[in-house]
Amino acid sequence: MSDEPATEVVEDKRLVIDSTIMQAAGSTETTRSRALLEAVRASSHSLVASEALYREWSEHLTPFSMTWLVEMIKRRRVDSIGEVHEEALRAQLARCYPDEQHRVKPMLKDVHLLEAALGRGMRVLALDEKVRAHFRGVVDAVPQIGRVLWANPDIEREGVIPWVEAGVPREAVRQLDPNA
Repeated sequence: MSDEPATEVVEDKRLVIDSTIMQAAGSTETTRSRALLEAVRASSHSLVASEALYREWSEHLTPFSMTWLVEMIKRRRVDSIGEVHEEALRAQLARCYPDEQHRVKPMLKDVHLLEAALGRGMRVLALDEKVRAHFRGVVDAVPQIGRVLWANPDIEREGVIPWVEAGVPREAVRQLDPNA
């Protein structure tokens, strides 16, 4: 038996936040998206930001979400990862529905969310339910995305804000493949 203390494995809990949330947070009404961004700011969580995410955010930032993002950058809570383009993942997704472009196009449009999340926190926050359903529909063919946690703050029963406040623990129900 060793006298060395056991080392605790700390799970990476960085978040990938889709531009849909950044845009919705700018509503003149109080929104769940705005409350989510405020909960993230009040937590110790950081963001994953790829070049694709920066480009998308720049098109959808509102005065509120711009101020929020600048604060997160000043607090050094944005992990800029540069350009991430997983060609193998994109090819796998395209092969899932070779004759159904209405399913493939949305997945390829939002694949940058998965590219940023894979190996970097594995947590995506987004409002688009259609694309989440498409990704869930291909987890057997693209198993590496199955353990990605995906949450939508606009769906009240998902309890996303309390989940963020609790430290975004891994919960099977939030995974793209709940059985992964």
